[in-house]
Amino acid sequence: MIGDQDSSYEPKDVHCINETAVLIGTFTHIWGHCLSDNLRRLWFLKSDLYQKYFKGCRLVYIPRLGFDFETNMRNFKDMLAILGIDAGTLHPITRAERYEYIVLPDESFFSAPDGPFFTEEFSRDLHIIRDFALKHRVPSPHKKVYFFYGRRTIGEDRMAEYFRSKGYSIFLPEKLSLPQQMNLLINCESFASTVGSCSHNVMFLRDNTEVILIPRADFVSPYQTLFDQVNNLNITYVDSSLSVCVDNNARHLGTFFYIVSKQLRKYFGDYDEKTFEYSDADFRSFITYFKHSASQGLNFNPDALKYYGSVFAEFFEQLSRQETLLREEHIAIV
Repeated sequence: MIGDQDSSYEPKDVHCINETAVLIGTFTHIWGHCLSDNLRRLWFLKSDLYQKYFKGCRLVYIPRLGFDFETNMRNFKDMLAILGIDAGTLHPITRAERYEYIVLPDESFFSAPDGPFFTEEFSRDLHIIRDFALKHRVPSPHKKVYFFYGRRTIGEDRMAEYFRSKGYSIFLPEKLSLPQQMNLLINCESFASTVGSCSHNVMFLRDNTEVILIPRADFVSPYQTLFDQVNNLNITYVDSSLSVCVDNNARHLGTFFYIVSKQLRKYFGDYDEKTFEYSDADFRSFITYFKHSASQGLNFNPDALKYYGSVFAEFFEQLSRQETLLREEHIAIV
């Protein structure tokens, strides 16, 4: 019985195991969270304390809905192998179980009131993975790499094509095995991505690699800025989105809209203030984004409008002059 009678929980058919278990965390199938959440307690398995007192104890984890090593987490399974952990020895908690003792290691990566941080042990595990990639690297022709996210986005395909025109090879990381991903990352000289699960892979790049990150909206995950510090990288954040319709109650949800912005063009040195105009494709893409957001019950986010400022004002002013397009789309701008 846990807690008082009104809030108690008494599971049925508790399976009692007369052993000591080491709980290594809750595992999720989302790659970005996999890199932060799934790894944060594994440092303990390399500690002297574990080797001396707990080696051989049952290693248990709680799988989040959708997590399965064989069907969707093969890459994480391979990552564990690099760290010297056989996924086959890990026991998922899928029923009520009671152990004689449970060891809960502290987290090496976690949030705190003054912001998230990571420990030396977390960095050590990441460097083990990166050093493995360095040791097993094979020559790659892809010196500029763009990891394409593509989910819950409108306009990223056009932005990715702009990167392709600048010499970047475009990859869907979820279509690649872990060795393939690691080889791309460890060989490339420039890496680009939108901020999210794809961009968390910066932790596996070589020192001094050029990195271009595109925020999704008017905020950047503090986890990302933390991952940026694992290695010595040359990172630039470039605004190339106009995600002005965001759910204020859950800002990480919704669809994000990307454009080939003048900031991005400035970064690559092909922006001319006198001749720059957004294209018909930019406007059509924005109308698609706006209609989709409206169908999801989202409205203009005042904070986002404030953040984008003159950039959105200029875009909107040019859009308002596209009379033929607006008539075709049955949209009136006042």
